[in-house]
Amino acid sequence: GTGNTNFCTGTAPQCPATSSKCWRQGETTYIPIVTFPCTAPSITTQPGNQEKCEGQNAQFSIAFTEGNPSPASIQWQVSTNGGSTWSNITNVSPYSGATTSTLSITGVLSTMDGYKYKAVLTNNTTTHNCGATSLSGTLTVNQRPGNPTVSVSPPTCTNSNGSVTVTAPLDDAGNNIDYEYKLGNGNWGDNTTFTVAGEASYTIHVRNKVS
Repeated sequence: GTGNTNFCTGTAPQCPATSSKCWRQGETTYIPIVTFPCTAPSITTQPGNQEKCEGQNAQFSIAFTEGNPSPASIQWQVSTNGGSTWSNITNVSPYSGATTSTLSITGVLSTMDGYKYKAVLTNNTTTHNCGATSLSGTLTVNQRPGNPTVSVSPPTCTNSNGSVTVTAPLDDAGNNIDYEYKLGNGNWGDNTTFTVAGEASYTIHVRNKVS
């Protein structure tokens, strides 16, 4: 630990003559940090609301302009409690396209009435997080109506035509239920009474009216 008074350079031991200890001259390394900013995508088309009958298919779609870096990652989310909490959707029935611009729902269920859906987009780098979230779209599911109940007025001696009248199910404005009906291959409409000619078998159809 003792010696002459000439100090070494670099990282060699430094040994002053008056000291019994040696040390190394410290080195400082400067590492430049290069950051890569990101740009959030811009959503140009929002998912709209969907109204479907039970068992029909539904789709929620978005369109957007890419940010940087591209492509943006997409994750659809669902809320079952009016938007209070959200969960990521996976490609498990009835869902598909959970990480694409179009979310598909095959065979909507009556229990899904009121569900909300939104898309979360991200353009992230190792140092920055950029993203955009769409507005939410609401799924309205109309329950499938039960088999219709009818009353029949047969032809009479003075009237060769009879009639069939639907007695259930009927519109229920209080619960926002609106049905439409048709006889055989006729046209759908609000009429619940149909004129029939002669003795035969007739088929009455009923369905939810979807706006």
